[in-house]
Amino acid sequence: MIELWRSLKKNPHSGWLSLSGTQGLNLPKLSADGRVIWVGIGGSLLPADSLVRIFSSSNQLSRWITLASPEDLEGFELQVDDLIVFASKSGNTLELWFWLGKLLQMPAFIKLIQIPIVITEINQNPLHELAKTKKWIVVEIPKNIGGRYSAFSAIGFLPLAWLDKNVNAYIQGGQRVIDEIDARQGPWFEKVSSLHHLWLQQYIQGTSNWVFMPYSRKLKFLGGWWTQLVSESLGKKSPDGTRRGITAIRAVGPQDQHAQLQRWLDGPKNVGIIFLSTMSQKKNSSLSTQPENSPYPFLSARTGDNILRAQIDGTESSLREAGVPTYQIEIQTLDEANLGALMMAWQIIVALVGLGLEINPFDQPAVEAGKAKTHDKLRLS
Repeated sequence: MIELWRSLKKNPHSGWLSLSGTQGLNLPKLSADGRVIWVGIGGSLLPADSLVRIFSSSNQLSRWITLASPEDLEGFELQVDDLIVFASKSGNTLELWFWLGKLLQMPAFIKLIQIPIVITEINQNPLHELAKTKKWIVVEIPKNIGGRYSAFSAIGFLPLAWLDKNVNAYIQGGQRVIDEIDARQGPWFEKVSSLHHLWLQQYIQGTSNWVFMPYSRKLKFLGGWWTQLVSESLGKKSPDGTRRGITAIRAVGPQDQHAQLQRWLDGPKNVGIIFLSTMSQKKNSSLSTQPENSPYPFLSARTGDNILRAQIDGTESSLREAGVPTYQIEIQTLDEANLGALMMAWQIIVALVGLGLEINPFDQPAVEAGKAKTHDKLRLS
C-alpha cells in the first residue's frame, strides 16, 4: 500500500489531502435562522447534504432545501431572507443552470437580503463569470480537488458552518487519517490498509459488489455520498481496455437484513458487506416491557442498542459462515472529528483501490459522454 500511497499524494487531483491551509477558513457568514437553498448535484451536493442530514436538528433540516433534479419542487417559493448557494466545480452543470434561470425569474430574487454564494473553480467558467457580473460571493473549489472528493472543500465546510458545527474539528479528523497513514500506524491506518487490501484481494477472487450498511439512523445518510464516490471512481476501463470496477450497493441495518440478506447469503458469491456503527450510540433508556404471551420475553431486559449490536454481530457471523467477505467499522462517537476521519478514510480507500486496479479514480469519461448525449437531445450542442 505504501507505494500506492506515495503515488496518490503526488497525483495532481489529490488536493483534498492538503488540509494544512484550511484551518480557520474565512468562510462567508451565514444566517443561522434563515433557509439555505443549495443548488447543485452530484459531488457538489452529496457531501453537503450528508453532513446536514447527519448533524442538523429537525428545525435546521426543515430550512435546508436542495435543488438538484430539473423537476418542479411542488409548493416551493423563494423568500427574501433565503440564502442561495450555487455549487458547481465546472460551472457548467445543466441542472444548476436550469434552476438558476428559474430562481432569477422569481420576484423575491431581486429583494434577497443575503447575497448569493457561488462555489466553483475560479477559472472564468460561465458560473464564475456570472457571479462576477452580479457581484455575488465566490468561494473557490481548488483545481486539484475533483467534484466527488469535495467533502474537504467549501462543499463540506460551508454547511457545517451554517449548522454551527466545529469545522476545524472535522478537518482535524481528516488530517488524523493522513498523519496515521504517513506514520504507518494507528487505528485509521489499520482500517484503510485492511479495507484497501481486502477490496483488491477479493476483486481478484470475483467479489466486485460491496454493500455499505450503516446501523444508525444518522449514518445512513452517508449512503448517497459513498455510492457516488465508489461508482464514479471505480468503474473504468484500464489502459488495455479491460473493464474493471466495484459496484456500490446501499443498505440500512436492520431494515435490509429482511430486504437483501437472502440474496447475499444464497445468491452468487460476488458481494461483500461493510458494517458501520457507532460505539456510543444513544442508548434506549426505556426497556421494552413485553406483554404476556410475547414470543420474546427476554426483550424486557434489553435496550434498542443491545438489539442492534446483536443484529450486527449475528448478521456478520451468518455471512462469514456462508463465505461472504465482511468488514466492521465502528467509530467512537458521531461528532465532527470522527465523521471527518471516516469520510477522509473512504476517500483514500477508494483512490488507493482505483490506483491498485490500474484505473484513474479521478476521471469520469462515461459520465461526460452521457452529458454530451443529453445536450444533443436538447439541441444544445
